[in-house]
Amino acid sequence: MSRYQRDVALAEASEVQREQAVFRYQARYGQHPETEAKYRDAILACKSIDNLSLTITEIARMYGLKPEPFRNQLKRHFPDVLVNRRELRAKLGFKENGNIGLKQKTVQRYAHAIELLRDPAITVREAASRTEVSYQGLQQHLIFYHKDIADARMLVRSDALMKPLVVGDFTAKGGIRVPRPDVAERYAPAVEMYRTTDLPVTEIAERCDIAEHNLRNYLARWHRPLMEQRLERVKRQREEKRLTPKVNRSRSAQARIKYMPAIELITAGKTIAEAARTLGVPVYNLSAWLKLHEPGVLEVAQAGMMRLPSGKLVSRKTYNKYLPISEYINSHPSKPTKDVAEKWHVPVSSLIKKMYFYFPEIWERHKRECAKKMRRMSKGVKGE
Repeated sequence: MSRYQRDVALAEASEVQREQAVFRYQARYGQHPETEAKYRDAILACKSIDNLSLTITEIARMYGLKPEPFRNQLKRHFPDVLVNRRELRAKLGFKENGNIGLKQKTVQRYAHAIELLRDPAITVREAASRTEVSYQGLQQHLIFYHKDIADARMLVRSDALMKPLVVGDFTAKGGIRVPRPDVAERYAPAVEMYRTTDLPVTEIAERCDIAEHNLRNYLARWHRPLMEQRLERVKRQREEKRLTPKVNRSRSAQARIKYMPAIELITAGKTIAEAARTLGVPVYNLSAWLKLHEPGVLEVAQAGMMRLPSGKLVSRKTYNKYLPISEYINSHPSKPTKDVAEKWHVPVSSLIKKMYFYFPEIWERHKRECAKKMRRMSKGVKGE
């Protein structure tokens, strides 16, 4: 059905039907609203004294219902109606057709299963399997003739549904909240490692060949006390670390051992960048350490540097390399950048970067002239 057809059908339906289409409530236990509406008139007829001469089967057929489901409905939700009808019919002298009440052999058949079901941890299916009786038959026998046990089991499951998940408690479906044996066996090594070591969950999952998110979910579901203990331990360690006096890392022996070989390299004639590359450390960190602890070595390293008018500190060697190129571009401002790079055997990207950094005024004039030349060529005018 298309969306338009559904909207038309809802518009033609009554207000009650529209409400049911939008919101349908179905309780977890008890009688469904649709079932109550279906049997309402027949149940009222059973309560009426005018219909005492009729049997339950005759009343069911009077309202177009099947006798057996209607009788089960009365047993489940209105047992007092059956008891009162039977007593009044007996006083008025009406004869009952067939056997009335529960048969003794049925009581004996389900007796052991009923005793097992007094323990809420045992499900109906499990009790039926142990005593080798029908599951459906045991379920109906429990609901019809042992309502106190059924209500007590229902309360236990309702309480379990409202409580947070706790290992060892009852579940809303019956049984005890514990992981399946095969799942517990699979995660046992990881749980033991999590309990006895301080390894992170990522490394534990990798060692035990388990997905990290699966292990985290398993621990959160079945071993939350372990997670809380580890969290408390980590918080305590962080607190102790916070209270411990901090060591000045820039003056520590580890930093000096790390950066000391750079002094020899710089003294031998290497630049700061080359020394940092040799040691495998960032250039910025090495420069900051030298500036703080070895300013003399830093001056030696910067002896081959020069300061531009803009205040930037650059390599004199690189500046001298690109100085004649800048003079050539200044005398040929409209020369294409690619041709200039090929003439002086330098990469185009390096040429653009160095000219923009070292000679910004010449580079801006070069870009303007090249742009004018391109516009003239696009108009069909031959350039100079």
